[in-house]
Amino acid sequence: GITPTISRYYSLVALSPILDSEVFMPIIREGNFEYLMAGLMTGELDIMIHEEQITMMDAQGLTSCPVGLNNYVIVGAKKYIHLSNNFPESLSDINFFTYTSSNPVRAKIDTFFFNHGISVNLFGEADSIEVIKETILRGHCIAALPEWAVKQSLEQNELIIIGAMEGCLGNYHGEANIKWFLLLSRLFGVVPRL
Repeated sequence: GITPTISRYYSLVALSPILDSEVFMPIIREGNFEYLMAGLMTGELDIMIHEEQITMMDAQGLTSCPVGLNNYVIVGAKKYIHLSNNFPESLSDINFFTYTSSNPVRAKIDTFFFNHGISVNLFGEADSIEVIKETILRGHCIAALPEWAVKQSLEQNELIIIGAMEGCLGNYHGEANIKWFLLLSRLFGVVPRL
């Protein structure tokens, strides 16, 4: 299971050992945290990648491990290149597409703006990285997205990085049923916490 706050590009990179395996038949579901957590608890899902903070109550019978850190960057279409000068102050009063208030990254982004005394024009909200990315590709606004999410668009010169959001990190986590904890740890090269 993969939550919408995890970019498709990161998902493909992270899951490539499973996708390339001839041993596993992956069935990949996308959904909100609660839906996927319920699937893990009932055994319908074996592994979930997400960006939420979980409690010990949520994680009963599961193993957990960090699967990556993601730096957030402010990105936009090429027409926003001038915002790179005097970043981040240059962002004041610019159309900005962000995550909904239920997304854990939203508070980090809002804190970044607050700490720099920046007030942006809220253009829209979504929890789907793909929806946000498509909107900024159309040139309507700028957004804060994980570097992984925009890597291909940057390489194809569709988007530009306006600036890095220092201190704004996404912590990706993996959860697995006990029987899958070895696979989870091998996938991400870490020892899961039991």
